[in-house]
Amino acid sequence: MTMRYRKKPVVIEAFQMTRERRQIKVDWPWWLVAAWDRPHAEVGAVWPIDFPKSDGQDQLCVRTLEGVMTIGWDDWIIRGVAGELYACKPDIFAATYEPASNGDEQCVRIGRFLLRVDLLAQVKDCIETALNANVSDEVVTAFLLRNAQFLGAIVAYDEIDTEDRHELWLLVDADHLLRG
Repeated sequence: MTMRYRKKPVVIEAFQMTRERRQIKVDWPWWLVAAWDRPHAEVGAVWPIDFPKSDGQDQLCVRTLEGVMTIGWDDWIIRGVAGELYACKPDIFAATYEPASNGDEQCVRIGRFLLRVDLLAQVKDCIETALNANVSDEVVTAFLLRNAQFLGAIVAYDEIDTEDRHELWLLVDADHLLRG
């Protein structure tokens, strides 16, 4: 029996590679610059097709979990929810993605804030205690980004007393969280 599925709404980061942008890296996002500096054998590395004889005008390659992909002109380089990089043709990108709303971007910023101030570890510990199960940082972050109503309470985590914190996590749908 064939089942139908809808792609989960996630926020990704993407950068369209053009001939101009290939030559002048000033517009490149930090994650693409970091990928450029990785060893070519490492997943997530980006390098010129004609390496080591590149003249700065050749197309690029990216090493993915599935192998090496060529990044053509006007292709999008996508940084997925787990930080993975891959190329996407412009027509597929246009059919699959749309600009994120300010609310989505705010959730991404808050998620990064949680990681930066090491609040994620505290939230993860709270979830694992409530569920009596191990969950990954990625699952916790993805859950928080998909469930913005919890973010305000979590950002104010230190102001929540132990009983209220426990009650907050009892409201979390454990099956939904574990599915990621």
